[in-house]
Amino acid sequence: MRAAVSELPSPRRTSPAIGRGRRSTGHTRSFQIGDLTGTLTSSAADSGGSAGFDLRVGTHGSTLAGLTDALATATSLALQHGAPLLAVTEQWQQTWFVPNGPTDDPDIPRTTSLADYLARRLTLDHLTASSATAASPSRSDRR
Repeated sequence: MRAAVSELPSPRRTSPAIGRGRRSTGHTRSFQIGDLTGTLTSSAADSGGSAGFDLRVGTHGSTLAGLTDALATATSLALQHGAPLLAVTEQWQQTWFVPNGPTDDPDIPRTTSLADYLARRLTLDHLTASSATAASPSRSDRR
């Protein structure tokens, strides 16, 4: 007598930044903040907001690469479970830490941190003009 064998899903790791379907629309941008280079890939939800993102910064295996990967994964899961992108980006804007300063992004010429850059880039790419105004980078309460 043979036991029934069920098919198991592939053990491949899939990024939560990629939408639930096989295809999604989004943006991939390379950026530089001071001496730090990185790549931000964000995907759009059917509603037009962000479904998540993938962030690659630093050398593979470095502390910075691990922390930014964890940040992207946690935030992507929150967005996929209903957290509003505006709530996330408001918390990150005007945070101050290194790296900061000039960027190579013409839409965001200067930034106060990597988190500030991500918030402003995601706002520009995924939020409407009225939502982006609400998340203006001129918040003075973050200092």
